[in-house]
Amino acid sequence: MTAMTGAQGMAAPARGAPGRFASLSWRLVLPVPVAVVAAIIVVWASVPRLIAANATAEAVSASQQIAAQFKTIRAYYTANVVSKVVKDGSLKPAIDHKSSDKAIPLPATMIHDLSGLLAQQDTTIRLFSKFPFPNRKERVLDAFQAEAWDYLNKNPTSTFARNDVRDGKNVVRVAVADTMAVAACVNCHNAHADSPKKDWKLGDVRGVLEVNSVIDGQLANGAAMGNSIVIGAALIGLILLGITLLTARSVTAPLVRLVGDMKKLAAGEADVAIHGANRRDEIGDIAAAVDLFKVKATETARIEADRRQAEESRMAAARKTEMRRLADDFQAAVGGIIGTVSSTATGLEEAAGSLTHAAEETQSLSATVAAASEEASANVQSVASASEELAGSVNEISRQVQESSRIAGEAVKQAEKTDARI
Repeated sequence: MTAMTGAQGMAAPARGAPGRFASLSWRLVLPVPVAVVAAIIVVWASVPRLIAANATAEAVSASQQIAAQFKTIRAYYTANVVSKVVKDGSLKPAIDHKSSDKAIPLPATMIHDLSGLLAQQDTTIRLFSKFPFPNRKERVLDAFQAEAWDYLNKNPTSTFARNDVRDGKNVVRVAVADTMAVAACVNCHNAHADSPKKDWKLGDVRGVLEVNSVIDGQLANGAAMGNSIVIGAALIGLILLGITLLTARSVTAPLVRLVGDMKKLAAGEADVAIHGANRRDEIGDIAAAVDLFKVKATETARIEADRRQAEESRMAAARKTEMRRLADDFQAAVGGIIGTVSSTATGLEEAAGSLTHAAEETQSLSATVAAASEEASANVQSVASASEELAGSVNEISRQVQESSRIAGEAVKQAEKTDARI
């Protein structure tokens, strides 16, 4: 009984277990949609920025390469074209080369002309300076160009870049310093009549080469990629949710049956069959443990029942022995009372006999009083003595009667106590 009571105490919290295991199933499943939603939010929030940053970085890198290529082309043009033309004397480098068949474009003019040709493409090139030739002095540098000029004059080997929106397009503007790299450039600019500055030196920043790249296509591709990632994450989340539901159900359903078996076992059904004991997983281990608990609880209950039966037999034997002892005590007490009453009755009988004898003698004496008056005085003393003896006998009888009454009262009380103890 003790073991079964303990089993009931252990199984009591399992009431309502199906509801709790249903809740457990949802607790097992809930992290999946939460994680999916979190992943979608992270993707939705971070992918566009990452794609924009990556597009900007790629645009900056490509612009640096383009600027380097243009500088290489200009250096080649300066060394292999302009220098030869100047030596030959038949042609001359000029800004307005288009209006003269005897002129070729200056290196910077060539860059401007190429920039005009590329103006309708996603990548454009501009060359600007705070020391422009007279034909370009009306051009005003915008904020980016002014900042780029100041920065690159201090850091001619660095790159100045910024994202901008121009004509509704997302543009990455990259500026690199255009320095006086060869002596021919220095000499040409210092000797040219239209040069705004005559004291150029090697390494001076003559201008800034700006490369603009439109990244709307990359951003659009990134947005499409982000949407694809979100859709893929949602599909993966749905698949994971289904897998988790199946897994949770395969775990919770056997646990619900096992809890039902435990509740039956706690209710005293020792012959209940434990489900899942033949499984080869953790649930099977739990079921085997519950089955072992059932066996142990049944054995403990049997041992407890045997012990209780033996205890009841022992207590019955003890009660029987006590009853016998009480009966013997009662018999002894009543026997003493009966003996006392019998002894008292014998004394009363003897006193009554003496009284009767005294009465007979008194009657005899009374009969002779009339005839022998002369003997009256002699017998007065005898009569007085007999009277005193009679009075004493009466007193003795009264005392014996009171003693018998007291003994009888005690016998009654003893009988009542004996009855109460029984």
